[in-house]
Amino acid sequence: MSGSEPDLVANLRRRVGVFGGTFDPIHNGHIAVASLALESLRLDEVLFVPAADPYLRSLPQVSITHRCEMVGIAIATHPQFSISTIDATRTGHTYTLDTLTDLKNEFGSDTELVLLLGADSAVEFARWKDPQAILQLAILAVVSRPGEIDPSLLPDDHPARCATYIDELGVDISATQIRENLRDGKPTQDLMPDEVIGYIRDNGLYRK
Repeated sequence: MSGSEPDLVANLRRRVGVFGGTFDPIHNGHIAVASLALESLRLDEVLFVPAADPYLRSLPQVSITHRCEMVGIAIATHPQFSISTIDATRTGHTYTLDTLTDLKNEFGSDTELVLLLGADSAVEFARWKDPQAILQLAILAVVSRPGEIDPSLLPDDHPARCATYIDELGVDISATQIRENLRDGKPTQDLMPDEVIGYIRDNGLYRK
């Protein structure tokens, strides 16, 4: 691990990882990211925050209601994982700055927030709404899939250069791949929790 490790082991009563995304659908790669972050960053909890209409991303294929249900199902057996619907009812685009501001007010100053990003999000971080303000609210931590990002290649003034980069995740699963498999009737076993696969089947999601 590299980056500002001393900040991550500050003597605070609680350290919460904030894991936002569309989760369209949630899959085993997401669970692996949260598990790795929980251990590597010494988090007390990982909070999954599904976004209704995320900035810089296309609209998800299924409703925020279904996506929240799938997240809840996927993390049900992980006692240190939880879900926040703070972004589920926002109107317009979802901005991480607003999410973190609300969470900071909710948890209070005794809780340190650690924003968990994938490599693609880290590269785009400079385009987010007020990245410097985000860095005042949360520590940045990046988990990448194999071959995704070399932080040394980011420009020196890129706001994600200050992030802590966790060793590469040994899982390479994408929601795009899963949606294509579901659309084409191909297997999705070992890509998602069985309970999520059952929910998708029972609700007829991601069909042609």
